[in-house]
Amino acid sequence: MLPGLINAHAHLFADGTLLPPLLTRPATVNLVAGFMRSFVGNAMIRRRIRTNLTTQLHSGVTTLRSVGDVAYEVVEARAAIERHELVGPRILASGPLMAITGGHGARRSL
Repeated sequence: MLPGLINAHAHLFADGTLLPPLLTRPATVNLVAGFMRSFVGNAMIRRRIRTNLTTQLHSGVTTLRSVGDVAYEVVEARAAIERHELVGPRILASGPLMAITGGHGARRSL
């Protein structure tokens, strides 16, 4: 028997695939970010986080460190796991991404 694995760098809102170029253009980045913060976008992110947590757990990860989410969704998932409402690994959650102006993960100004 092995001890659980630790994933020390996880973005649970993503699935690891590249975004289509249309969604990463400077002209559309703010639209995508705004959608992700909308009710529908937030529901999509929460569902993806739950799916990714299950995948992590089934692959042997018992602890993971989230290094940024959109708006505290991973913090909320951690709380649900601690309340036994959701099955998943132990989570060290950072909360929303932080970046310098124009840096990786930063929202772009119009």
